[in-house]
Amino acid sequence: MKKKILSIFIAIVMLMPCMALMTACNSGGNTGGNSSIEHTQHTYGSWEHNATQHWRKCTSLGCTAEEREDHKYNGGYTCEVCGYVNENLKPGEPQSMSTYFSGMKTTSTRASVKDADNVTKSFDEVLDRQLDVLAQDILYRLTYVYGYNETSHNRTENAKNTLLNGLSAFNYNGNNAVVDSNKLLATTNNVTELRTVNLKDINDYQKSISIISNMNVLLNSNALDLSGAIEGRNLKLEEGFNVLTLVSTADENKAWNWYSNGNSTYSDFATKANINKMKMAIAQVLTNTTVDGNYTVTAYNNALAKIDALGFSNLDSTKLVKFIKSSVIGDTLVNTDDNYANTISSKYSNTINATSIKAMNNDSSYTTTDSPRLYKGYSMVVPAIVKQALSNTFEGTTQSIYPTMSRYATDYSSNVFTTSTSNFDSIVLAPRANTPATKLVVKIEGTGNNVELTIGCSVNGSNASSNQKKVRLSSSGETIEFDLHNNSTMGVYNGSTDKDTGIDLFANNQSAINSTDGSNYIKLVFTNPNGAMFKVTFTGYYNK
Repeated sequence: MKKKILSIFIAIVMLMPCMALMTACNSGGNTGGNSSIEHTQHTYGSWEHNATQHWRKCTSLGCTAEEREDHKYNGGYTCEVCGYVNENLKPGEPQSMSTYFSGMKTTSTRASVKDADNVTKSFDEVLDRQLDVLAQDILYRLTYVYGYNETSHNRTENAKNTLLNGLSAFNYNGNNAVVDSNKLLATTNNVTELRTVNLKDINDYQKSISIISNMNVLLNSNALDLSGAIEGRNLKLEEGFNVLTLVSTADENKAWNWYSNGNSTYSDFATKANINKMKMAIAQVLTNTTVDGNYTVTAYNNALAKIDALGFSNLDSTKLVKFIKSSVIGDTLVNTDDNYANTISSKYSNTINATSIKAMNNDSSYTTTDSPRLYKGYSMVVPAIVKQALSNTFEGTTQSIYPTMSRYATDYSSNVFTTSTSNFDSIVLAPRANTPATKLVVKIEGTGNNVELTIGCSVNGSNASSNQKKVRLSSSGETIEFDLHNNSTMGVYNGSTDKDTGIDLFANNQSAINSTDGSNYIKLVFTNPNGAMFKVTFTGYYNK
């Protein structure tokens, strides 16, 4: 019995440490892990983490206790407890431009343009010359068709008028710019007689005004007569020898708005004042402003500064035609003439010939001062004049008198993000695929007398004026940043990379319109009123 009691005592003594350990584990769990083994102190391993939390576990055998909590940043981007770096909180850092962009395209104002005479001039000088020549061209065609003395002197043979560049004939490689009466309204074969006219066929009008013959129904006092309209002539019908005859007496109430006392030859009608008014009107059409032809030196020069291309490829000819009809001729005269055209169309099947003229004479609803025989064809002739003038070429050549050229030279460079010094109008950056819209760092260097630039920055055609910076030029340069964040990424650049850097207007390799930017790009637009020269360096692009 004593031996049995002794054995039990020894067993109890041996189990006491384990029981104490289990008691300690049950009372001391740090974060609630239910361990099958009880101990008085945990031994934790290294911190583990995910994007939101960190934790560490007890390394004691069989213990599942752990510590777990959210990351602690205290305004930074690295957790102060576990060292986890949160990339979303980490600020962006400038990266190499070539990481995100494949190149850049620059546009800058051309320093000069080489004209037809091989003399280099400013862009606006050449632009003024083009406007001046076109104004001369249009006014000569108008006076040839509707002038009075011009008709008497020149209609019996082909006439040519040489357009002027200042006081000299305007020519290219020895070929003059002329207005040819055989191509005044259309290019067609001449005829010796024109006894029937289709009211809607401009070729018949061209045939009519080219050669006087025994019978030419648009240039005959016994039929219709377009000539003399500028002075208000031929606006009265009188009967003589039982024939109604158009009387060539000027009526000042029927004269054109631009006519003043004198003859209606080109030299009389195309005065300096009238040429300037026509130039102003053309410039206003090109700048999409009110077309009134009101010329002042300041207004004209301001208009020139807004025109970005030589040549007239983007001229809205309908607006110029409207100006000529309304301002040069007069709305009342044109509206009356349109009514005559409608009458000839509806009553006489668009035909002017002996039969229709006789019918007009016998129609008692007409009077000597109000008859379709007073028709002048303004709505057919004026659009044809503008069209032919715009398509005019140097005599004997196919070279346009008005070749196109942009005000801005365009250049493209691959993976080069520092410019040479120029007077930039804009710079386009060509992004690679999936480029984020983040922050752009730019350095501007230049010299000038207190010159200030305004720089706007846009993404994919957004409004550049809403993101602008001002820079005062200095030799040491100024670094600026544009915040472009728009929560999106850009696609790969899909605009044009064509270059246009030449200055020879007649080299036939220039474009009137800047090359397209596509739909994926970053663009800097410079407002540079003094035409200052400066250098642009893109010093980096933030990765986020």
